[in-house]
Amino acid sequence: MHGRFSRGVASADLPAASTDTGAVTEEDLARLPAVVQRYLRFMGVVGGPRDWSFRARYTGRFRLRPGAPWMALDSWQYNSSLAVARLFYMRIRFARVVPLFGWDTYVGGRGRMHGKLLGFASHSLDVVDGG
Repeated sequence: MHGRFSRGVASADLPAASTDTGAVTEEDLARLPAVVQRYLRFMGVVGGPRDWSFRARYTGRFRLRPGAPWMALDSWQYNSSLAVARLFYMRIRFARVVPLFGWDTYVGGRGRMHGKLLGFASHSLDVVDGG
């Protein structure tokens, strides 16, 4: 699953690194709410490099609608602020057995949700900014 996710992120042709090499400063924090400033200072952010992307893995539960049964979820997410993008890949065990794979992406001003049950049947929904 991680391999498929990594290939999906690579194929999105997003920037690989930031050109901003400056460190986070106290001036950067000044415009944020006080509680956020305290937290970021506590976490040692000041003086460190600026984050421009992150990759995370989630495991948990997912349901298709309120009141529906919960299903096991395994997912990966990648976000970038350089070229605003979000790629979310998930595997759900539908009815506790059948794998349902899905991509929820926003890249290049376009959003897309795409799902495959058993790797065969698929459904997509595309959304364009402003449209």
